[in-house]
Amino acid sequence: MKNKIFSFLLVGFLLSGCSIDILNLNVSSNLSNSNSSSNSSVCSSTTTSLSSTNNISVSSTNKISEDPYKNISYNDFYSNYTETTSYEDAMYRTKHGFISGSINYDSYLPQKNTIYSENNFVKFSNYTYGYDSNNNIVSYNINTKNGTYKTIYYNAGYVVLEEVAAYILAFGEVPPNSNYSSSSSGKKQSIASWGKYGRVNIGNYSNDTTRWPNEPELPLVDSKGKAYQYIETDIGLENYNNGSKISRGTYRIVFTGFYKDGTKVTDINERYVFYTYNHYEDFEEYLNYYGGWGDRFGYETSNFTTPTPYVKALIVDKNDLN
Repeated sequence: MKNKIFSFLLVGFLLSGCSIDILNLNVSSNLSNSNSSSNSSVCSSTTTSLSSTNNISVSSTNKISEDPYKNISYNDFYSNYTETTSYEDAMYRTKHGFISGSINYDSYLPQKNTIYSENNFVKFSNYTYGYDSNNNIVSYNINTKNGTYKTIYYNAGYVVLEEVAAYILAFGEVPPNSNYSSSSSGKKQSIASWGKYGRVNIGNYSNDTTRWPNEPELPLVDSKGKAYQYIETDIGLENYNNGSKISRGTYRIVFTGFYKDGTKVTDINERYVFYTYNHYEDFEEYLNYYGGWGDRFGYETSNFTTPTPYVKALIVDKNDLN
């Protein structure tokens, strides 16, 4: 019976002229690093799935016939700013160093809308991706309990905490405006490419509590015992970058980008994304939905004694919640 249903849906998708892809928990293997959208037919306006984990995505959208920003200055672009609503538009923005997401900065502490079940906070297992005509992942829908908060796009620029955290969890890497070293040359390149929305510091995070006893230990291995290598990046607030100088502050995102053997963490449900506002002394886990942040843990949380430990979230299908 399942094969008949699948065949019916597959024929319907093909007759509609849309592209399809089947996701086998290998969400980063098809990511495209292209800054051009000239060959894309994007999955953004329609999404269909066979399960709550959305392992088939279908789309069609009108292509942008030419670069809408080729004669737009930086100041003109941001003087009447609106967020992007399509992958093609996002790619043209990235080409010119323009942001695609919100530019209304978050507070230094996340606005929590955390869901609890039996006194344990909940992390969603659900994900919905969009694909181009070559079956490359190009978008991700940020969850809410009852639907979607917004769509974010791969290789598009993001700066606010909620969107950057979702981007990193979805794609296993930082947005392009954050992909710069924290060296003086990296800072200059970041500002030259993205203006005041450039970010820096893409490097390894040790997770070494012997050397740094005030830092709480983050999860060491995945569900199969494979050891993580954590990556860190800056999550700058409003005064982080004034367009000529970057003042890095103490706000970071730390995430499981790779394993110790150098391979990428490709399963979204094996990835961790943590935020620290006080330079690694306390962390909060991003739980795969808007406003979903785990309980804070660490050194300051323990009143500056032995750091409180990380407590693993309860991973659930959001459709199973009451």
